[in-house]
Amino acid sequence: GCDNDNFCIHRVGIQNELGPGMWRILETKSSKRNVFARLTAIPNLLYGYSILDWIWIAKVTEYLERIVIENGSYDILHTRMNPPINHFVALRLKKKLRNLAWCAYFSDPWPFHLYPKPYLSSAGRLLRLRLEMKLNQILINASTLIFPSKYLIDHMLMGSREKYKHK
Repeated sequence: GCDNDNFCIHRVGIQNELGPGMWRILETKSSKRNVFARLTAIPNLLYGYSILDWIWIAKVTEYLERIVIENGSYDILHTRMNPPINHFVALRLKKKLRNLAWCAYFSDPWPFHLYPKPYLSSAGRLLRLRLEMKLNQILINASTLIFPSKYLIDHMLMGSREKYKHK
């Protein structure tokens, strides 16, 4: 909503019930050893997120576009990591609204295979590549990056990503 000074905040939370029933059933029935788990893992492997996440991303992007049409442009779009699909909404919105100012907040290392030891998470080569491509897209397209500590900045923005420290 908006206050008396016309300062508006629109908060959108995750709503898995927006996903199609078939995928909710598959994700509910899946365990690591059955065929359902393998089916639901395919979109995650290819795109870096599940079908339910993809549907949520599309619905939230559509909602935010509608707000822009009804109320005019945002001053800034602020997305927070955890879950990372929040940043994916901004990526999708940025394709449609190129002048959108976007602040991406990283509270934790991401993708999960970039966690420092002993928290390091394993992922297959294709998924690691796909998620790192998503991270690079976020770093390229975000107007501003926020990290809660210098340690996280140095950890996330090392090597070829060091060029984004100015953001």
